[in-house]
Amino acid sequence: MGLTWPFPLGVLFFFGKVMGLKGKQQRFCDEYIIDLNATQAAIRAGYSTKTAGVMGFENLTKPKIQQEIARLKEERSERTKIDADWVLEKLALLANANLAKFIVREEGKQPYYDLSQATDEELSILDELTIDTIGSGEDTLVHRIKLKKPSIHKTLELIGKHVDVQAFKEKVESDNKMTVYLSREDLKL
Repeated sequence: MGLTWPFPLGVLFFFGKVMGLKGKQQRFCDEYIIDLNATQAAIRAGYSTKTAGVMGFENLTKPKIQQEIARLKEERSERTKIDADWVLEKLALLANANLAKFIVREEGKQPYYDLSQATDEELSILDELTIDTIGSGEDTLVHRIKLKKPSIHKTLELIGKHVDVQAFKEKVESDNKMTVYLSREDLKL
């Protein structure tokens, strides 16, 4: 029994991989999901450094390569248990983080941070944690703790893009039912 074109959709996949990809194309897909950099993936897959940018871009336009990259990303997501929901939960954690609860205010003293009750998850949201100390041994005194939380504006922007809120855009509809999103700056003449 021979196969006739068009093949049934299941025939395009063999042992979980997209059939019809050449060796360099498969290597490109495997390399691309490492850092999502098409040029570097092309170089690592064996393409010439002179043409890697063009070949990387060209590869990303090929439907079979797009299918294989999507399959590899899905496989990675299942393996690592990191998916869109996980990312959104972490962004929500950043947006809702309240470092003020760690500030201790005592009459007649400078306010200070007490992180002794902070959980690992609460500490993981910090972009920077610097502790300056004075002295050594039992005489060690914490002089200053500097905490830096990620930008709330950037965090909210990422959440908005993820859930397609378009909170910072004005919606404009034309007569031919095409929807265009413009920022407030775009609306200024």
